[in-house]
Amino acid sequence: NYQDVLVEDQMGTNTQPAISYFGDTYSDMSVNYDLNSIGTWRVQRLNTNTTQGLEIQIEMPAGLCHINDSGKTESGWIRLDAMYRIVGETNWKSWLSGYQIAEAKTSPIRRVFRKDDLPIGQYEVQVRCSGKSGVSATKDVNTVTWSKVSSVLYDDFRRPNRALVGIRALATDQLSGGLPSITYEQTRSTVWVYNPNKGI
Repeated sequence: NYQDVLVEDQMGTNTQPAISYFGDTYSDMSVNYDLNSIGTWRVQRLNTNTTQGLEIQIEMPAGLCHINDSGKTESGWIRLDAMYRIVGETNWKSWLSGYQIAEAKTSPIRRVFRKDDLPIGQYEVQVRCSGKSGVSATKDVNTVTWSKVSSVLYDDFRRPNRALVGIRALATDQLSGGLPSITYEQTRSTVWVYNPNKGI
C-alpha cells in the first residue's frame, strides 16, 4: 500500500549480520539554558550511563546580526565554549573552544555539535557563551540558548538467533504523520531442539 518502501529481514541465525535501517539511538534532554550572560557556564548531567557520543543543540531564536544606523542588517557573531567529562572525574575535556558563529540573519538559527567515540559511561556537559560582537539591546540581535543535549548510543542490531525485520519508508504524506500498521509472518522448516540424551 506504500511507495518506495524497503524491507530487510534476518532469519534468526547464529551468525546473521547487523540489520540495516537502524541508526544510532538518541536519549534527548531539553535544557533550554540561557547563555546570554557572557562567561557563565551552564552544566547538565545526562541520565544514562551508556553514552558513547554526545550532541548539543544551540539556538538563536531571533537570528544573529547587527542593525546599523541605517537600519540595514550586518553580520554579528557569538563565541561558544563546551566541555565534557565522565561523572566522577575532576578534569573537564575541551569540546568547543572559542567556536565562532557569524551570520546576518533575522530568522531562527540552529547549530548541532557532536562528539563521538567516547568511553562508555555517564557524562556531564558544560556550555557557555564566551563573547559577542555587540551587546546593544536595540542594535545587536544575538540571544543564544542551549536547547538540548543528547546521549548517543551506537546501535548495530544483530540479535543472533532472533528473527528481525527492518522497514524503511520515507515520511511523506503517504504516512499522514503516523506509523503504518505492520503485520509480519515468518516461518522456518526446521527448529533446533536440545536433546538431553546426547547433550546437544
